[in-house]
Amino acid sequence: MNRIIIAVIMLLSGLAAAHADADIQRRSLQITTKAGEAVTFRFTLDPVITFSGTDLVLTDINDDSVSMPMAQIASMTFVGDMTSVATVGSDAVTFSLAGGLLSAEGLKAGSTLTIHDMKGALLLSVSADENGRAEAAVGNLAKGVYAVSAAGHSFKFIK
Repeated sequence: MNRIIIAVIMLLSGLAAAHADADIQRRSLQITTKAGEAVTFRFTLDPVITFSGTDLVLTDINDDSVSMPMAQIASMTFVGDMTSVATVGSDAVTFSLAGGLLSAEGLKAGSTLTIHDMKGALLLSVSADENGRAEAAVGNLAKGVYAVSAAGHSFKFIK
């Protein structure tokens, strides 16, 4: 009887470890550096991703964090169950940057989206259409850091 109990405990321990490994696999951030190196950050708990100066900072619920200079990052891909994005409401402003086009959705019609360089010079200014969408062509901007502002939101992007 003791052998059966020990076997069941070992089986359950193995299943718990496999579940933990699967949970970690569901929450990861894969970064490709400009040198072509692939770096994967795996999380057992939901991470908080922020920026500090010119660094990407990944922090878990225990306040353990790791940072990486944005200048070294070529691309980032979230893998698995990153559910926080799902909490964005339908009335939220969303931004995307793809193919040399910066887009914003959820703005008030006629509101302004602006792009400034780090010296504060206004480079682009576009108004949202009647559907609350604004698009700015950024493909021709020189490499550098730019500040975007629209509807009380602002962020920086690196080209």
